[in-house]
Amino acid sequence: GSLAGKDGAFETLTAAAPAAQAQGPRLRVVFAEEITEAEIRSLLRQVQGQVVQGPSALGVYTVELPAAALPAEAAQAFKAHPKVRLAEPVLTGNKP
Repeated sequence: GSLAGKDGAFETLTAAAPAAQAQGPRLRVVFAEEITEAEIRSLLRQVQGQVVQGPSALGVYTVELPAAALPAEAAQAFKAHPKVRLAEPVLTGNKP
């Protein structure tokens, strides 16, 4: 959630860009319970991604990648970490 009212007077520190802008490819990621915040930050830096949604009730996070990123390669980077339970590209209808 954002701290800004409907007039958009201010934003949270995590707000990167207006939602209307084009989105990069996304991954669904489930982390093990014992993963640390530092480990998650390191993984996100590795793929230049950011968490844009989550965790859901099932512990699923959505990670947005840079527009030019290859989601399959980013998913492999997450899967290589022993504390990542699941990492898969989000299939969208508007991309080939």
